[in-house]
Amino acid sequence: MSTGSSKHALRRCAGRLAVLVSISLSLHCLSGQTVTGVISGTVVDASGGAIPDAKVTLTNVDTTAQRSMQSNDNGEFSFASVLPGRYSITVEKPGFNRVEKQNLNVTASERLPAGQIVLPVGEVSQEVTVEAAGTPVQTDSSERSGVLTPAQMSTLMSRGRDFLSLLRVMPGVVPTTDADAIGQRVATPNIQGMRSTYSNITIDGVSSTDLGSMQVNTAPTNMDAIGEVKVLMTNYQAEYGRLAGTSIVATTKSGTTQFHGGGYYYKRHEEFNANDFFNNRNSRPIARYRYNTWGYNVGGPVFIPKLLPQKNKLFFFFSQEILPTNTPQSIQNVTVPTAAERAGDFSLSPVKPNDPLAGGTPFAGNMVPVTRIDPNGQKLLSVFPLPNLPASASRGYNYTFQESIPAHRYNEVYRVDYNATDKLRMYVRGENFRLNQTGYAVAAGGGSGAMGAWGFLQSFNEQTDDSGVLNVIYTPTATIVNEASFGVHHPTQTTAPLNQAAIGKASKAALGITLPQLCPQCNPVDLVPWTTFGGITNAASYSTDARYPTRSADTVFDVTDNVTKLWGNHNIKVGIFAERARYFSSASGTYAGSFDFTPDTSNPFNTGYAYSNAILGYFRSYTESTSRVETNGRGTTIDWFAQDTWKIGRKLTLDYGMRFTWYTPYNDKRGQAASFIPELYNRAQAPRLYFPAFNAAHQRVGFDPVT
Repeated sequence: MSTGSSKHALRRCAGRLAVLVSISLSLHCLSGQTVTGVISGTVVDASGGAIPDAKVTLTNVDTTAQRSMQSNDNGEFSFASVLPGRYSITVEKPGFNRVEKQNLNVTASERLPAGQIVLPVGEVSQEVTVEAAGTPVQTDSSERSGVLTPAQMSTLMSRGRDFLSLLRVMPGVVPTTDADAIGQRVATPNIQGMRSTYSNITIDGVSSTDLGSMQVNTAPTNMDAIGEVKVLMTNYQAEYGRLAGTSIVATTKSGTTQFHGGGYYYKRHEEFNANDFFNNRNSRPIARYRYNTWGYNVGGPVFIPKLLPQKNKLFFFFSQEILPTNTPQSIQNVTVPTAAERAGDFSLSPVKPNDPLAGGTPFAGNMVPVTRIDPNGQKLLSVFPLPNLPASASRGYNYTFQESIPAHRYNEVYRVDYNATDKLRMYVRGENFRLNQTGYAVAAGGGSGAMGAWGFLQSFNEQTDDSGVLNVIYTPTATIVNEASFGVHHPTQTTAPLNQAAIGKASKAALGITLPQLCPQCNPVDLVPWTTFGGITNAASYSTDARYPTRSADTVFDVTDNVTKLWGNHNIKVGIFAERARYFSSASGTYAGSFDFTPDTSNPFNTGYAYSNAILGYFRSYTESTSRVETNGRGTTIDWFAQDTWKIGRKLTLDYGMRFTWYTPYNDKRGQAASFIPELYNRAQAPRLYFPAFNAAHQRVGFDPVT
């Protein structure tokens, strides 16, 4: 990256300032990778006067971990880098009753106001318990956000049990298609009028947004392992953000001082569904539709007698979900060439072909002479199955096909939390996901193109995702907190022919097709070329995903270090975030070649019917990629920020900060990326386009329209 480009990028991303009462900018460059929150409040006496130097103790109800600090001269306290969970606050000072405030639920990245805690005059031995109520309006931050709680995720309807689909219950969210199951890579919803490509998704602070599409979650996590989902919509602090949209922050569950666990089973089966009208009309049975979701989770303390006797030091959580499925695909109705047409007999065809070598008059008996049949064109037609329905002009097709794709998914989440000391806490979380599909119309497979309409090339699709994060929180003093994390995320996808039998059915060599290629090495499995037959109602054709066979992989490394300092009425936070991203993917192309047999009156060899064009070897166009490349991108981003929450008074808080980003453009490791450079174009050197024609001897020639 040039110095000029770096400075330009720096200027674009600098100056992020957000003031609670008046100013907010939403174009943040990259996300803060922490999920911890802040609890703050004020200690006062019965008359409302501030009580300084009161001992304030924050206790995690589930793990009994504690942190303590003294209230400042204004009676204020603030606990930074608080992990999501249930908390209570105890306040005590000589001459006053001891007060405990319970039911404080901290969500991911939340600034939770504990409000005023009133200490009655009395003895410390006397205790007053106060239940906290939910805060209807966010008073400690300028952000607008929403939360999905575990209770909501367990009770709200979700067909595919994907937490992203439940965001639709929040205001300002435009839902997308509900996923059938986790790992389906359904697009993120549009939120607050922003496109889904502007939303960032993190799991425990590690980015899981797909680097290619920028709109799907590549780290599928079963809902029973999700602790909560926080959605930061607008006006969030300088430490958060990505692109110009919403930050979706999901956190996983952790173990507690008590053992807990659960199991579940969900069943979806075609026996619960009625067959539809069109299936009944065509005497087709209901398609196989089966989803069996099995899962369980367990968590609790880790203790070893004499070696680790305490139950408040080490905790574990493990969750596994297994999901075998059979998913029916849409019914495909196409028109395939009949047995007679494959032999050159078009007497029963809806369009009678003309002989281009006889002045465009019909063939005798509407039959192509055997000596004129092109062997390769005939074999391309023979790739299709024979009709399985009687001919019918009103129906518009003669072949119908439907498949159910079997798949096996499983997801595992494991997490360990360790309270080393009162000042040092950490957790490590790992996750893996696997998806294996087989069928004609699998994602990015041989059937994801036109072949899936009639079942030609069986493929397998394998998706994997592995991620992990290490988070460490160190509190050297009551007013300083240092939080650091390291995360890695590695999703992959591979799609290829299922086996040698599948290749044999679809390869040119096995089918006896001798058509040469400009770049045979671009077609590693020797697939037959794509074909298009325009002008025929519901014409069959065949093609694959343009990257097939496909390989792709993302690798993202995230490092974050934030320091929070409480200084009087100021809650100051500074931090740095670094990300190294690698993006590898098969590039799109026409690697097997592509023939277009669509009738074209400007083509002197046109017969007027696509199937007769093919059997004569006449085509309108042929396209083929001359090389096969793979995207192998690399990019680095470094963010740093500074922010302050300044409580000027009990009724006025300023929330402001700045964020800077330095990043490199993605560059291809192999130097294969290309871009059009207008100043290098020379019109005088532009190649001419030639038209097909006959010379006087009826030989095929190229016609130069200029000369």
